[in-house]
Parts: sequence; C-alpha cells; structure tokens
Amino acid sequence: MSKFHTNVLCYEHRAFTLLSKVIFQMMIWISKTTPPMALDGVPASIELASVKSYLSSLPGVIEVHDLHGWAMSTSETALTVHLVISDGQQGDDFLSRVADELHEDFAIEHATIQIEMNNQSCVLSTHT
Repeated sequence: MSKFHTNVLCYEHRAFTLLSKVIFQMMIWISKTTPPMALDGVPASIELASVKSYLSSLPGVIEVHDLHGWAMSTSETALTVHLVISDGQQGDDFLSRVADELHEDFAIEHATIQIEMNNQSCVLSTHT
C-alpha cells in the first residue's frame, strides 16, 4: 500500500470521527428539544407561574385563568390566556403593551389574550 493511500485512509478516519461526533451532538439536542414540542409541552424557558404573576399584577386585572404556553418551533413560543378585568374597558393599547412585555420579559412571540369583563362568567374559568 502506498504512503499516499495510507494518508488518505487516516484523513478519512478523522473526518468520519468528527462527523460522527457532530451527528451525535445533534441527536442529543434534538432528543431534548423535540419531545416537549411533539407533546405541546411548555418550553423549559417559560415559567408559567411567573407569567401568571406578571399578568395578575397588571392594572385592572382581577383574575387570570386558562393560561397555556407551548412551543411553536424550537425558537418560538405561543401563549393564550383569559384576563378578567374590572368594569373599565381595556383597549388595544393595553393588549399591545401586554404582548410587547410578554415578548420582552418572557420571550413569548405569539400571545392571544382574551379579555373578560368582571360581570361576565366564563365557562372555562374553573380551568387554569
């Protein structure tokens, strides 16, 4: 066997080893991120208790229920929530500000916020 052929085999072995390590690392990453997404789980980076605490502290909010968060992809998170507010009507500025703050403080890209008035009852309010 020629020296050239031996060197090529050596480089092939190194390339194969490096590629195997990269693939293995990718498999580990995928195995950690995919199951929560597949099961519509809450991403590990989102603390729903903290989000609920923030939403409860907003002016005029008297109850927070049906709070759900899930991963839309490996980099985007969605949230839905019902906010019961006092009789004063909260407008689009309120919703825009809350969505912006959820994005800035909790990295939630897509927030759907349902406003309910204090005198209305929501059939879903027994859920959290």
